Amino acid sequence: MGKLSLVLLLAIGLRYSQPGAFTISDNWYIVLDLNTPQTLTRIVLNNFGDTIHDIAAFKLQRAPIGDPYNFEDVLTVTTVQVGTDQRQEFGGFQGTARYWRLVVTRTDSGFQPWLRELKLYAISDFTPNSVPTSPGMWLTGSPSWVVDSTGTPWVHNGVIHDAAKILDEDNTTHWNPHVSNNWNPHGVNWYIVLDLKTPQTLTRTALNNYGDTIHDIAALKLLKAPVESPYNWQEVVNITTVQVGTDQRQEFGGFQGTARYWRFVVTRTDSGFQPWLRELKLYAISDISESDKGKYDPCVVKYVFSTKKAQYLPLFL
Repeated sequence: MGKLSLVLLLAIGLRYSQPGAFTISDNWYIVLDLNTPQTLTRIVLNNFGDTIHDIAAFKLQRAPIGDPYNFEDVLTVTTVQVGTDQRQEFGGFQGTARYWRLVVTRTDSGFQPWLRELKLYAISDFTPNSVPTSPGMWLTGSPSWVVDSTGTPWVHNGVIHDAAKILDEDNTTHWNPHVSNNWNPHGVNWYIVLDLKTPQTLTRTALNNYGDTIHDIAALKLLKAPVESPYNWQEVVNITTVQVGTDQRQEFGGFQGTARYWRFVVTRTDSGFQPWLRELKLYAISDISESDKGKYDPCVVKYVFSTKKAQYLPLFL
């Protein structure tokens, strides 16, 4: 874990610290695995209150996957009050991830931080520890959803690497599109148009890159259209933090859109070559078919909370 011993659920009166260190340059950090992706909008802390060891500034960062982490800043706070052990709340941000890092960038004196308590505030469309009020689940992909895609699929040993491969629930297959000039550093927007058959309200997407870095997606957009012929695409989310060099599942949230027709656009690969994509998943919170109801992910339901009754997460060691 690095410099810090991780102790999160501290009763008021206890403190978190690492003894025997005085340095102004060190960034003291705690890495958290929340077990499932969470959409956070607020953070709360209680300083120790002795001023010297109180946190004066910190950052909250997120990473889509672990090992290796690729942390990005979600929130920077430079106005933490010292000399008090009272609860302090900070908001004005939103980010979704499973892995988070709290980085203490400054204490009042430069000594190590003593921190009594940390709380995280999560929102979603679920009620605590129960079946969601708005049914939510990862949709079971169907190759029949694909109605259009960039280029011509690569054919190798009789296997057609078409866009349907990203919806076949099989991580050993992949999409490999080809155009006349596969390497285009100025950017071909590689796309897949999906017809989900009925309007779906999506709040999260997940993908598995191929993992060879060269063909891995580094940035993407998700767009929606209310009708077809012609499509009138509207951007729903722009994701620029996809990690390359791994075939692990990466999840992205912090958006909401409702439509029957969706367009998945690869705006950048690591090298400029065409993308190779193993799987794409979509998370819906409404309009789920009767046959799919009851297939809720228990990990999601366990820790995520309703937007109308959003709560602070219970952090377990």
